[in-house]
Amino acid sequence: MRLINAHTLELEDFTAQAPHYAILSHRWVGRELTYEQYLDPQARTGPSFEKILEFCDIVRTGFKISGRAQRPELFAWVDTCCIDKRSSAEVSEAINSMWEWYSNAEFCVAYLFDVGNSDTSIASSEWFRRGWTLQELLAPRNVIFFNQNWEIITDKWGCYEIICETTGIPPERLLSGNARRASVAQKMSWASGRVTTRREDQAYCLFGLFDVNLPLLYGEGDRAFTRLQKAIVLESDDESIFAWSSPLGNFSGILARSVKDFNESSEVVRCSNEGNRSFRVTSQGIEVETTLLRLPFSTGDEVRLMVLNCATVHEQRARRVLIALRKLDSHRYQRVHARYLEWKDISYDMVDEAVEAGACTPEDAAKILIQDDRLLVSTLGSSQDGKVEGYEMM
Repeated sequence: MRLINAHTLELEDFTAQAPHYAILSHRWVGRELTYEQYLDPQARTGPSFEKILEFCDIVRTGFKISGRAQRPELFAWVDTCCIDKRSSAEVSEAINSMWEWYSNAEFCVAYLFDVGNSDTSIASSEWFRRGWTLQELLAPRNVIFFNQNWEIITDKWGCYEIICETTGIPPERLLSGNARRASVAQKMSWASGRVTTRREDQAYCLFGLFDVNLPLLYGEGDRAFTRLQKAIVLESDDESIFAWSSPLGNFSGILARSVKDFNESSEVVRCSNEGNRSFRVTSQGIEVETTLLRLPFSTGDEVRLMVLNCATVHEQRARRVLIALRKLDSHRYQRVHARYLEWKDISYDMVDEAVEAGACTPEDAAKILIQDDRLLVSTLGSSQDGKVEGYEMM
């Protein structure tokens, strides 16, 4: 890890245990000072260097907030000049280590260049709409917000209600330090409204939140998000990863095309009281051994429901999440609608009762392959209006 000595302003490398340090979170604006430029003292000029100077001054002197004193630190970390972006290996290591670096910092300073005075709400800042700043909000023990004049506004604890309303992150995840324990669908929903400059960064900025380590392949475009989802499936048994709803209608595969497809998934939680299935990622799709439910209204006996081990919870009411599959042959299936379903008025512990009541018929457990083809298929009849018998499209 490379750090700035807040007293000398020189860079120092630490290959083993890094010392205590503070970390900066900011929105890149204009030309930022790179590592290569920072090595030349003559190049340390302009707004980008002024930002580093102001941050190091705060780190070096400490400050008070809400009556509490934040002690000074000797070292500071700034992404623009502490990463040598000429080295793809160093960039990859940095992105895969970012969550750890932010969580290990003594404190994080969030510089809001577009917030001018105390009358301006921090919720209006671009900082809350960028992809990379999501982990920079969640990983640190505390985040202190400064306005464009480097005046303290508040910290994460002092404005958590505004942050929660702006970001959709529940306070118990924002403040407790256990944001990673939220369901996959919930975490994706927090990122669904954020933007990045490069398409690949929509996935790369989530590596830390999902605790995955993957190589960077700039130029792969939307395939980056597919790689992220496959890595999550391999390392987690959280089936809410399939609880997404795409505005593209029926054009669908088993995995979401974009993090934006999780925009409606903020209330999807895991059902922890059931046994978990084992999923296997193949070149053809996702393989799983499971019991499928046959619908009484399916045409040609081809539509099945897969009941996911997750539910939507709203106003203390839980509804089980399902996805609809089209049977292609004896073991191959395809997701037939780019939206998940809720089992109307059936909570996650009442599925057996629904089967007994004849709402559906369970098939024998079998190993199936859910293909990842992107075919336009519509077999749910009246599903376009959002309802199918006892099921609701979400």
